[in-house]
Amino acid sequence: MKIFNPRTPVVLVLFFFFSCVLVSEFSFCSGASLKKYNIDTSKISVSGLSSGAFFAVQYHVAFSSKLMGCGVVAGGPYYCAEGNLLRAEETCAYIGGVQIDPLIKQAQVYAANGDIDALSNLGQSRVYLYSGTRDLVVATSVVKAAQSWYEYFIPTSHVSTEYSIVSEHCQPTTDYGNKCTYLGEPYINDCDYDAAGITLQWIYSNTLKNPTTPSGNASNILTFSQDLYTPSGTASTISMNTQGYLYVPTACHSNTTKCLLHISFHGCEQTTADIGSDWYTKTGFNEWAEANNIIVLYPQAKRSYSNPSNPNGCWDWWGYTNSNYAIQKGPQMATIRNMMKALTGI
Repeated sequence: MKIFNPRTPVVLVLFFFFSCVLVSEFSFCSGASLKKYNIDTSKISVSGLSSGAFFAVQYHVAFSSKLMGCGVVAGGPYYCAEGNLLRAEETCAYIGGVQIDPLIKQAQVYAANGDIDALSNLGQSRVYLYSGTRDLVVATSVVKAAQSWYEYFIPTSHVSTEYSIVSEHCQPTTDYGNKCTYLGEPYINDCDYDAAGITLQWIYSNTLKNPTTPSGNASNILTFSQDLYTPSGTASTISMNTQGYLYVPTACHSNTTKCLLHISFHGCEQTTADIGSDWYTKTGFNEWAEANNIIVLYPQAKRSYSNPSNPNGCWDWWGYTNSNYAIQKGPQMATIRNMMKALTGI
């Protein structure tokens, strides 16, 4: 059962260019831009659930020269849908039967054309993949296809998998959300399994300290305008929300501490209109971030019903924005890259 307890806004401060409101414990700035932090640009990673996992893989492959790893919870290989919605809904989902050879060849074509980074960059990446044994939405065979795709480019010693947890289609946590075998919102389940922590530990070579602050520090959650980073200047035109969220650990605010960066993508039906703040407060990333100086970027998709058609608020991994969706100039891909540039300076 979802736990969400909004409070009345308590502070309103007007600025010349934009207004900021303290909503619940979170800093909200309707027109705020992302600032540059002291980030180790060799330690940037991504992860996601479901459509967010497919998109995380897509972003990782396209910008592999800038990323060190990827976490995949219930997601499939790069270019799985091949620009086809029916394939996304069936072959890359509950039916399975993904053939990776054409997907590898398409990635090679994109790389040869300069549409994505050289695939040789993937060689040092670290990848974590998860599929629950009860997942009725994305078959385990699809996640295993992602594993096989990655292992074509990455040493098997750099790939970690978990396929034995009795869970439904969800982001597994240690103690928050629905019963582990439940299918439904917020698609965050209490499985006594810390998928966020295990993902981060694997990507960062088991160098992280265990969290000491449950859920991190709520005052470190910042809100920013996604419009500022969208090629068109209006996030809604590519089915992204006006606001995105950023967790900045206490030690990272001053810029005297070198910090890491992780980008976390929610799944379908996990927009803020659907599950409130759950994705960026309850998935387990913030406590690991606070303990290890990891800034976490939480971009936000939104539901749209025409131009583009994205009624479930998914990330674009099949082409609802345009045919460039899987390469660097894809609208959502370029938007996330612009956010990353703003935070890192590169």
